[in-house]
Amino acid sequence: MRELIRTFIKEHIGILIILLVAVLLRFYHLVDIPFTHDELSTLFRTYYTSFDDLIKMGVIGDTHPAGLQVFVYYFKMIFGSEEWVIKIPFLLFGLVSIWLVYVIYSKWYNKTLGLISASFLATLQYTVMYSQIARPYISGMFFVLALVYFWNALFIEKKQHWSNYVGYVLMADLCLYNHHFSALMAVIISVTGLFFADRRTSWKYLLAGLGIVFLYLPHLSILHAQLALKGLGWVSKPTILFVRDYFCYLGQFSWITLVLCVGLIGISFIRFQKRVYFSKITLISLVWFVLPFAIGYLYSVYRSPLLQYSVLIFSFPFLFPVLFGGIQRFSNRINLVLVVLILCINSTLLIFHRKHYTLFYHSIYKAFVLDEKNVAHDKPIVLFDAHHTNKDMVAHYLKKWKVTYDYRWVNSFKNSSELSAYLKEMSKTYPVLYLGSIGESLPNLIPIIQEYYPTLVKRKDYISGSTFVFSKGKSTTHILTSMQFNKDEANWQQLNKYANYLQSGHFFMDSTLEYSLSYSGFLNELVPEKYDIMDVSLRIKVPSNSCSASIVTTIDTPNGPLDWRSTNFSDFVDSTHVKSEWIVIKHSTYLTDEVRNTSNAKLSVYVWNANKEAFLVDDIQITLRKENPVRYGLYYPVP
Repeated sequence: MRELIRTFIKEHIGILIILLVAVLLRFYHLVDIPFTHDELSTLFRTYYTSFDDLIKMGVIGDTHPAGLQVFVYYFKMIFGSEEWVIKIPFLLFGLVSIWLVYVIYSKWYNKTLGLISASFLATLQYTVMYSQIARPYISGMFFVLALVYFWNALFIEKKQHWSNYVGYVLMADLCLYNHHFSALMAVIISVTGLFFADRRTSWKYLLAGLGIVFLYLPHLSILHAQLALKGLGWVSKPTILFVRDYFCYLGQFSWITLVLCVGLIGISFIRFQKRVYFSKITLISLVWFVLPFAIGYLYSVYRSPLLQYSVLIFSFPFLFPVLFGGIQRFSNRINLVLVVLILCINSTLLIFHRKHYTLFYHSIYKAFVLDEKNVAHDKPIVLFDAHHTNKDMVAHYLKKWKVTYDYRWVNSFKNSSELSAYLKEMSKTYPVLYLGSIGESLPNLIPIIQEYYPTLVKRKDYISGSTFVFSKGKSTTHILTSMQFNKDEANWQQLNKYANYLQSGHFFMDSTLEYSLSYSGFLNELVPEKYDIMDVSLRIKVPSNSCSASIVTTIDTPNGPLDWRSTNFSDFVDSTHVKSEWIVIKHSTYLTDEVRNTSNAKLSVYVWNANKEAFLVDDIQITLRKENPVRYGLYYPVP
């Protein structure tokens, strides 16, 4: 027995090392891996008391097939709802997928390609992260690879045993019930099989196809209802740059991965396996990788956007034969060197370059509650800023951890005027304010807060959001420019052009003036690159308790406008204000990468008095701050 084990280890040392590394990367601090937004959404839809309610209210409106939701529903019922418990099956799906890739490509090509492919699958953030997420992505990859395993047995190895047909039918239906894109892969793979079936086997294959259809019949009514939803609604239409961005994401946004892949391709040309590479199998792999990508892209552009990195994971494994299919079989020693090289490079990039365990393991929803506990002051004002379903995710942890302190949701205030009045009153008693924010329902929320709590004491950034601690004291904002209307300032229009509208150090707008003097210049000359958000503050005094003018920021190019944003004064002026009172208006604009990367982009800031109303303006100040640099860090480069 010992000899058999020793022989097995010697023969499979490469894949065993790969699986060991894969286990370490996926199971690291297992109990600390948090639920993502989508996982919490899945969990919330398991609280129905009947299977009928689960389908009607938990599945049909989600646009995904019923498979995952039903699985989690019963799995939770048996094993509980702890995060690490729910994730275990998906972690195992990820590990078995690595084994399947190794087995399939060792059969199609050679052991070297199997090990190279398995090494990448074990260590890329793409597959590591989705193995740690209880959603239908890594499960779909497993089902697709298992389907290919049985497809290979039937059509490449010619093993026409009934068990292979049963396995093929079951895996195909699991693909159909798992995700619409894994279903698409099952259809593409099944159609491919028609080109391999001969007269002796075609009737068996057609019967298998009928079996797949028969098992899917209960889901047709759900599919019909979901098709009426016409897409996801929140996914943006992809551009041609999506292709570039996807491959950058696969390579973990590192030139080292590019060099590694080019090096492996170069090695394959030393003794290029021409006959093997230019075979039907490589062509099939190319089709299986490209076709779902192309269908998803065209559907998203011309019908309804739905293309994301996650839905391409089902076809991702078939990229490896296209890249490295010409590589010869090396000795076990060289194979081991290649395996260790790939594992070390990709794991290092995963940990230090992508900062996977720093970012992915810290949930903004948990941080809302946990970070407040670390505020030094005993009783800070607590504001939570989250909208739509994000609010439900935060509420889940507030309830789970039995939070008893008082807090307010930002969207509970009917307008900025009401929020400002609340902050003004609270600042008289409470010197510290704590804010948890996901997405900022109000773009100008931070400057509104800093009008009364100007010192930023602490800030922690997470994927999707941030937490802040503000206090009363000296302002910590970076001032770009200000206009007090008592002297000319750089990049502002000269005051003498508006001499008739200057009154005792204030700027008077009336029925004869639609636009105030403006601040303008080329964006790259005015605003340092390290800043992402520009805030504009000004004071106004109105003769009545209403005003519909706006503060406007525009970014224009010689080819036309690039960005236009405004904040209407009416959001800050209401019936509670005294006529002689100065009212502070706050406006914010985001300096996106698109804006930053546009040459000759010109920034302008001004007041637009569209209805020619009369009011005073004073103390215009433009400040700069940084956006959350890791907000989209799971899918974009991490600073």
